[in-house]
Amino acid sequence: MQHLGEELIPSDRVALTELVKNSYDADATVAVIRFVGPLLEGRGHVDVWDDGHGMSEDTVRNSWFEIATAHRLVNRVSESGRRHVLGAKGLGRFAAARLAMTTMLLTRRETEDEVVVLIDWGNFTDGDAYLDEVPLTWEVGPPDVFASDGQAAQLFRRIEDATPTDRDTVEEKTAAQSASKEAFANNRGCHGTLVRSERLRHDWSVQDIDDLRAALSRLLPPPLPSDLDIPAVPEFAIYLDIDDRPDQSGFVEATPVLSAPTYRLFGAVEADGLAKLTFETSKSSGPRELIEQQLRSTDDVDSSCGKLQVDIRVWDLETPSIRQLINLDVGAGGVHQVRKLIRDNSGIALYRDGFRVQPYGDPETDWLNLDRKRVNNPTLRLSQNQVSGFVFATAEQNPGLRDQANRVGLIENPQYEDLRRVVGALINLIEERRYILRRPSSSNNPGQSDSRGLFSSFDLKSVREAVSRSSLAADVEVARALDDAEEEMEQGVRQVQEVLSRFSRLSSLGALVDVIVHEGNTALTRIAHLLRRLERLKILEDDAAQESLTLISVRLKDQHESLRRLFRSIEPLSGRKRGRPKKVEIQAVIAQAIELISSELEEKGVAVSIQGENPTVTIDEADIIQVVVNLVNNSSYWTSTVHNAGERKIQVSTTRLVDGGLALTVADNGPGVSPEQRAAIFDPYFTSRPDGMGLGLSITGSIVKDFYDGDLELLSERPLGGASFRAIFRKRVG
Repeated sequence: MQHLGEELIPSDRVALTELVKNSYDADATVAVIRFVGPLLEGRGHVDVWDDGHGMSEDTVRNSWFEIATAHRLVNRVSESGRRHVLGAKGLGRFAAARLAMTTMLLTRRETEDEVVVLIDWGNFTDGDAYLDEVPLTWEVGPPDVFASDGQAAQLFRRIEDATPTDRDTVEEKTAAQSASKEAFANNRGCHGTLVRSERLRHDWSVQDIDDLRAALSRLLPPPLPSDLDIPAVPEFAIYLDIDDRPDQSGFVEATPVLSAPTYRLFGAVEADGLAKLTFETSKSSGPRELIEQQLRSTDDVDSSCGKLQVDIRVWDLETPSIRQLINLDVGAGGVHQVRKLIRDNSGIALYRDGFRVQPYGDPETDWLNLDRKRVNNPTLRLSQNQVSGFVFATAEQNPGLRDQANRVGLIENPQYEDLRRVVGALINLIEERRYILRRPSSSNNPGQSDSRGLFSSFDLKSVREAVSRSSLAADVEVARALDDAEEEMEQGVRQVQEVLSRFSRLSSLGALVDVIVHEGNTALTRIAHLLRRLERLKILEDDAAQESLTLISVRLKDQHESLRRLFRSIEPLSGRKRGRPKKVEIQAVIAQAIELISSELEEKGVAVSIQGENPTVTIDEADIIQVVVNLVNNSSYWTSTVHNAGERKIQVSTTRLVDGGLALTVADNGPGVSPEQRAAIFDPYFTSRPDGMGLGLSITGSIVKDFYDGDLELLSERPLGGASFRAIFRKRVG
């Protein structure tokens, strides 16, 4: 019993949430959590009252007293038929053992007697008694607490009378209050349940209750856009009644700040991964953007978590954006308070059948690793404390999302991992649009990498111009100092370029480690198997044995050659200092690059063809390999996101230019690049891939520009219907 209650439930907040969920399953319209002091260990008590249908003597005896009954597994809807029940395992009642030493259950079903049960949880751990030998005190009698003018009715009326009627309202603010007041008017406490936890196990501070309120405020989602096809959540409200702390008492409500995000993405993701979404922002008065995008590859459909409805809200935390929220009257008087409201309500919450699955949505639960991703890419990524999201699932449409036994979190199965991938992809859709909206205007041609290179700002042009306009214009010493400084800067830039080149090669090598290990280990395993056979055959002297030995020898040579080709192909990407470039056929180097990632291409079902001229060039193989690997990998990912597109194709073509340069083009039949993204795709750290770093195109453009005085550009021509990138090498390609 300790494992099922006191030790299984991880916190008092989770314990109270479990009792509130029981009230919801009982078709209650309100749950009142009442704290009666002193709220100190071993003293005071916490009540959970509700106006649900209550339990009869028979239900208490044959269901409530039975541990882990299959009742909820069989009956997945509440008694009224209006709610999908949240309980399933028949263990939630034992959450009371986490809160206090003793529990009193008092319940009444309308027109029936009242049932009272007293439980001392210590009796289940003292001595060696079997479960059916533990004493329980219980009685059945005429209604008293749940009578027409009993304590329950008085409590509900007091709360109703104390509810303000003239409070300021912001959009989406008073729905919980109006629902509760109507319920109070129709119910005078003649049926329901009280769970009283006495002799508290822990102190309850002011901060503990504030934390409880914050957690409960996200137990039910706020009002949502009418565009979402989500069944109406049955009327249900939560009221905190704190003895001697009236300032902490009141209905649990979502903060109005949730109704005024800077960016918002909402819509549906079907079970096959097709998302139909709407994006809107307060930074622009333009129309909403309608998005239709595939978020799953065909390979992921078998592990799909099912259909989801989503509403994700994001805030810019800079002072000008926060001041706009203060002007909207969100219940905070300063920038710091608004930021705290956003932080306290941050996190991506998961709701199943209208009720939150803990701990998803707690500010401290970063289940999508947003903060870790932001550390790696602060330019693009969002932090956990500026995102508040609501993801909606149902037990019927998402059967693979199953609770862990301790009521905190889902079982980490393929469906859960798919949920994380899909929600991560949605976050990325917001991140890339936010980046574009916040991106400073640039004179660069959209769709072309920075023609000046990464090191263009390392010059003294502005200093020279300032000197020429000053009294120092004719000073020879100043001119010499500028010349010396510029020469040192250029030398330093060359050194940094070489270091960057070596690190970028190592980066590409890191991406290929999995391929190398997989292919190498496969070959070595075959070699080991053949060698064992060879040992067994050594004792044979007949012709059949000799024939087998010859065959084994041939196969061993094949595997040896396979490994030799593998390591030879990755040698140009090693960190060793490069020698003089040698003459190579350009398409042979391209084929070598594609061979390196052939396993990944095969896994995604992508066919790559090499076309065009095949000139012999003097060029560094490592640079070409890296350019091809980055561009083909990028195309491979995006073609794999398109469903029902027939064969996934990538075409690599080469052309010798009139001026002696070389053009290398990679085209695919993926979804292409949207007009909004064209200006940003070459920016360092900008990416549309949920797991991307945003460095592939930037590094590729840097290689092409800094070492070959070339350009990397996104072409308007789309030979295969998707994206088409062209790298032009002007120097060092003789």
